[in-house]
Amino acid sequence: MPVRNLLLFLSLLLFNNCKDPYDFNLQGVTSSLVVNGIISDLSGPQYIKLGTTSSPKQSPSPLLGALVNVTDENGNQENLKDLGNGKYQLDQTKVKGRKAGTYLLDIQLPDGRHYKSSAETMASPQAKDSAYFTIVTEKIVSTEGILINNDNVKVYLNTNLPPESEPGYLRWAIEEVYCIIPSCSPRAIACPAFCYIFQEVSKFNLELIKTTDFQSAISLKDILLQTRGIDYTFMVRHFFNISQYSMNPNTYDYWKKVQLLTSRTGSIFDSPPAIVQGNIHNLNDPSEPVYGYFEASAQKLTRLYVDKGYIKTDITSCAWDFRIPAGNYYSYCLNCNAIKGSTNARPDWFF
Repeated sequence: MPVRNLLLFLSLLLFNNCKDPYDFNLQGVTSSLVVNGIISDLSGPQYIKLGTTSSPKQSPSPLLGALVNVTDENGNQENLKDLGNGKYQLDQTKVKGRKAGTYLLDIQLPDGRHYKSSAETMASPQAKDSAYFTIVTEKIVSTEGILINNDNVKVYLNTNLPPESEPGYLRWAIEEVYCIIPSCSPRAIACPAFCYIFQEVSKFNLELIKTTDFQSAISLKDILLQTRGIDYTFMVRHFFNISQYSMNPNTYDYWKKVQLLTSRTGSIFDSPPAIVQGNIHNLNDPSEPVYGYFEASAQKLTRLYVDKGYIKTDITSCAWDFRIPAGNYYSYCLNCNAIKGSTNARPDWFF
């Protein structure tokens, strides 16, 4: 999902909590670079997302046509492919993510501006994870102000932290992947292909741990990572892909600042939060604000899925209905390829 950037979140946070929103001073900056990227030790392609924004009130526009490369400490360099929509792909043919490896990101914009990251060294994994889900019915207030029942899937994490003489830094994030079987007329020669939709959960819902905050080996249990309302995305099978990232101290400090900032609430009398800048800088103008972060973090992946059989809630299917001219009321049934993050290529681990 292009990812909502920190600037947009700050804007929403301030405007929702303050009668007189703070006006960030970005005078003289026509377009600020926004970077969202990671190199991990998982095999396969890795991605960097680039955007530009001229105001903290605006989400970034995808940045096209940039020249992007990653270099490791041995001098190996690999250019990333421009996939369009601000997404750049590292195939790991020349530069591979590995524990203790050190990496630099280099970005040249079409307008000539040139950026580099600080050197990022990949830490080693620190914990063993397991996950489970529950399905609960909770009371919510509808848009009409009526108290109604709402069925939710809650995703929990258990993790075992080993004793460490040196600090370890951990973060968790969730990606959701689900399948839609589109409507197909019984008279059709061929039915539309299944859609597999990838959706990243907001990275501002952060779970961060510093292992030396615990004195000995310890199991942390029942950490609530995600609450997800049950809807059409559960019509087949719904995956929650939980990534554990082992970070270096600089990366941890960055995400800790983001966590503190995004959990902030208060009134107009609170001092306004500062924009958290990352590890990217303009080589010709170090004073230019650049947002986001390029990190090198070891990654562990835990997959958890919810089958339709677990769901007691009635879920509308995409079955063809002859009473409806189009065959179905719902746009996601008629053209699931229009959903953001959709692909017809089935992941090899799905089903």
